[in-house]
Amino acid sequence: MADLSSIKRIVIVMLENRSYDHILGALSLPDHGGRVELEGLQYPLVDDRYLNTFGGQEFYPKPGVDSHLTGDLPHERPFVKTQMAWDKYANPFSMSGFVEAYANNTNNKLRSNPPETMRFLTPDQVPVYSFLAENFTVCDHWFTPLPASTHPNRMVLLTGDYIVEMSAGSLVHPVDDHIFKWMDGNNNKGRQISYCVYHSGLSFLASMLLFDLPFGDDWMRSVDRIEQDFSDANNPPAQVVFVEPHYHAGFIIPGVPNDHHPPYRVRRGEEFVAKTYNAIFSGPYANETLMIVTNDEHGGFYDHVSPPLILQKQYKDQMPAFESAGPRVPAFLISPLLQPRSVFNNTLDHTSILQLIAHRFLGDPADYSQNVTHRRASGISDLADALQFAPNPRPFVQIQIPPDAITPAERTAMPEPTSHTELFRTAARRLLQNDPVSARKTFPDIDTIAK
Repeated sequence: MADLSSIKRIVIVMLENRSYDHILGALSLPDHGGRVELEGLQYPLVDDRYLNTFGGQEFYPKPGVDSHLTGDLPHERPFVKTQMAWDKYANPFSMSGFVEAYANNTNNKLRSNPPETMRFLTPDQVPVYSFLAENFTVCDHWFTPLPASTHPNRMVLLTGDYIVEMSAGSLVHPVDDHIFKWMDGNNNKGRQISYCVYHSGLSFLASMLLFDLPFGDDWMRSVDRIEQDFSDANNPPAQVVFVEPHYHAGFIIPGVPNDHHPPYRVRRGEEFVAKTYNAIFSGPYANETLMIVTNDEHGGFYDHVSPPLILQKQYKDQMPAFESAGPRVPAFLISPLLQPRSVFNNTLDHTSILQLIAHRFLGDPADYSQNVTHRRASGISDLADALQFAPNPRPFVQIQIPPDAITPAERTAMPEPTSHTELFRTAARRLLQNDPVSARKTFPDIDTIAK
C-alpha cells in the first residue's frame, strides 16, 4: 500500500452538476492542449461515437461559451437512464440519449442547436481548471456513484450508501450512519479523526438533520474562516475538511451561487475554487495537505464514456436497486506533494474518498464500511492509488484570476426553484425548531432561508 504519512489532512471540495466532457473534455483536442493521455474528446466530433439523435436530427458535441444559461438541465434518475441509453453492444451504455432527455424535459423544444447538454467548454473558458490540470493530477475516470442527481450522490459521499433515488421530493432525511459519526470513533478501530466543515450560507449537511452533532463553531464554520485557520501556525486545521460552495437553491440563500449549478456560469465556481486553493496552499500547512476537487454529478451535460456496472443492494425495499455508476465528472488531486500534469486513469467515484480516509487514518481502505468495500470489489479504486508523489514538495503558485463583474442576469434573475429549494427551506425550519440558538449562531441567514 502507498505511504500516506506525508498527508496530514484531506480537504474535500465538491461542486455541482457538470460532466467531465463539459469541463475537461477539450483538453485532449490537439488545438486545446493535445493531452492524449486523458480520455476526452477527439476529432472528428461529428462521429458515431458521440452521436445523439432526436426527432430525426443528429447532434454532436460542440464548443460553447461559459454564459448564464436559460435554465437547468434534466438529471434525475429517469432522465439519466435515458441519457446513458443501455446498449448491450456499447459496453454497456451508448451515452446517446442526452438530447432526447433534454427534449423530454422541455416539451420537445430545443433552446439552441445543439442544445446546452451537448456543449463543452474550451480551456480558455475554464482558466482555473486548466491551471489545476497543468499543475496537479487529473482523474479522468471519476464517475458519480449513482446515475442520479445531487442528493443521492452527495449522500453516498457522506454515508457510503444511498438513501434516496432522487433529489426532487427528497426533502429531509435524518441520517444516523454518517461519516462524522464514523470519524467520532464509531469505526472498526475505535479511532477518532478530527474534522471541520466550512459552509457558505447553509451547509448541505443541514439536510441530513444531524441532531446527534450539535452545530457549533468547533466544527461548523463560515467559509470566510478558511484563510485564517490555515494560516494559524499554532493551531493545525482538522484532519478531514469539507469546504462547501454557496449552493443554488432558487435564491433562498442570500448572495450569488458559486457551486457550478446551472443557470450560473462555471466562472463563479472557478473563483470559489481559486480562493480556496490560495487560502490553503499559501499557508504553513501546504506541504502536508491534499485537496480533492470534484462535482457531485454531471447535471445533464453530455459525457461520452460509459459508466461501469455496479450492482447495489436494494435500499430498505423503498426503490429499485441501482445497477451502475453515473456519468463522469471532473476531478483533481491538488497538493505540492504531487507530480504536475499527472493523470490517473483507473475507475473512481465518491466512495474512493472514503477509502482514502480509511486508508490514511485507519490503515486500510476496506475499513470504512461494507458497502464501500463492495464498491471497491466491483472496481472502484482507493484514491490513494492515484497519488503520484513528486521527489520534493513544489513551491506554491498562486492562481491569478482576473476580476469579473457579476452580470445583471446573475444578480437579479429569479430562476425556477431547484430540488434544493424546498430541501434547504425545510432543513432550516427543522434546525430552528430543534435548537434555534445554535442554528442562528452557526447560520446567520437561517431565518431568511426558512421563510
